[in-house]
Amino acid sequence: MNKELVFMNEMVFMIIGAALLLIPTTITDLKSRLVPTWYILIIGVIGIILRMILLKTAVWELALGLMPGLLFLAVSLLSKGKIGVGDGWIFVALGGICGFGFTLSAALIALLSAIIVGGILVLRKKMPKGAEFPFVPFIAGATLLEWGLELIFL
Repeated sequence: MNKELVFMNEMVFMIIGAALLLIPTTITDLKSRLVPTWYILIIGVIGIILRMILLKTAVWELALGLMPGLLFLAVSLLSKGKIGVGDGWIFVALGGICGFGFTLSAALIALLSAIIVGGILVLRKKMPKGAEFPFVPFIAGATLLEWGLELIFL
């Protein structure tokens, strides 16, 4: 199969999987500051199974893709919830769907953008220091930006 076709098949798979994951969880995070872990796990498991079957991804690649999310989960537990457990599970599922490199880049972009926006809100006195705010919209935005970057540079 030609390389461009494989890349496009993988991108379509990633876009559909991530959209199913991020659109509903962004809405619930904005409305209630809660993300449904059961939904995230279902989409993640389905994504991993389909990635193995449709894209012939090796088990070690799938395991590597889960690492950014597992790191987020560890930080969530160590920080006593300063970073939500649901955010960590979203990165686990996203890693299963999109792979390590994509998920790591999206995680770094999401963190950086949340830090910048949070800092601006605190400096402009629109939000108290240490206040919680929804993080899933930053994950969704970072995922969109990462797709754009991949399409431009690959």
